[in-house]
Amino acid sequence: MQPEHGIHNNSDIFQVDENGWTEELENQLCTLWDLSTEGEVVSYLLSQNFLQIAKYLLTICDEPRFIVRFIYLYHNIFDLILL
Repeated sequence: MQPEHGIHNNSDIFQVDENGWTEELENQLCTLWDLSTEGEVVSYLLSQNFLQIAKYLLTICDEPRFIVRFIYLYHNIFDLILL
């Protein structure tokens, strides 16, 4: 079951390898960060192997804003998992 928040796949995130850092990607990550405070969204992300995807992306991208967004996402995800 996919959440009703507009997150239907994570294929755009993979394009960072091809397109590099873009304003559109930053906006998408900010939206995802905002949504990652909701349990349903976190469950969906985890079901899509988000943590493994993020780990891979962090090894190929050295854009500081990208890294910060993923740190924030990790924080929200683990915050909900540990509650």
